[in-house]
Amino acid sequence: METITIRPQIQIAYVRSNNPTKNFHNLSSMCLGRYDLNHIYRIFVKFPITSIPEEANIIEAYFKMCVAAVGFAQPNKVTPYAVTEAWTQDTVTWDNQPAFSTTILSEGMNIRKSGQYVFDITEIVQKWYKDKVVNYGLILKNNEIKDGTFAKVLTDITTDFAPVVEIKYILKCKCVCECKVVSTEFIEDEEEINTRDRYSYLLTQNTSLNKTITYFVKNIGSSDVTAKLQISPNGVDFKDDNGNVIIGPNEMAAIIPYCFAKFTRMAVKTVNKMEVSTVKVWYQAQK
Repeated sequence: METITIRPQIQIAYVRSNNPTKNFHNLSSMCLGRYDLNHIYRIFVKFPITSIPEEANIIEAYFKMCVAAVGFAQPNKVTPYAVTEAWTQDTVTWDNQPAFSTTILSEGMNIRKSGQYVFDITEIVQKWYKDKVVNYGLILKNNEIKDGTFAKVLTDITTDFAPVVEIKYILKCKCVCECKVVSTEFIEDEEEINTRDRYSYLLTQNTSLNKTITYFVKNIGSSDVTAKLQISPNGVDFKDDNGNVIIGPNEMAAIIPYCFAKFTRMAVKTVNKMEVSTVKVWYQAQK
């Protein structure tokens, strides 16, 4: 069977004990571990797996991160744990950080030097997919006992050194005695909109019966824009789904829902006040 690989869009933030009420996200780098008793750092990561269809077998899942510098002490074993409470990228702090499971975790890795580190998170993602636990993302931390056991992690999602989640799966065969091809309906919609420094909203889509959904947002204007996906139970009351994505002129972003909802829509506006731009959006889905 064919192996399918996806790299879902991630959200990442970190918290630090010496700034317990401040939120840290959208940074080029983040700290992880313990500098001393008063400086302890933890990284939170979350990503949707809703694009994986039903009846799939997840065979591999990895979280990859690049380390630019390490502390002066060893060992510095970093472990990913499953988070057990909801959190958001732009509000999480040391004081309000969510709880995590000490029993649902992946194999840790000792961060000895700069370079890329690959964590096998297959078992955690499989539990999320099978609804054994809720997908609230991961926390990365070490045991936070020894001074100098810290690392500087590169977190700019616009670079080649950005953290990446890679999931590989195969589709199960639903045949009894012989394989039959199950037809898939493809749905597509395209819309172009002029936007200013207040959010403009594109066409609301009924996504209740769709298995795989992607919005492609291209900035065909001359000013930076920010785009966000919104979800709704009734097509009237909308809630932000997965944070904002900043898109430069002539750039395009692919955005997939983090949560399932009956209705979705895209919201766009310019980053800077008094500027205008034009955005082209493709909505594509399978059912």
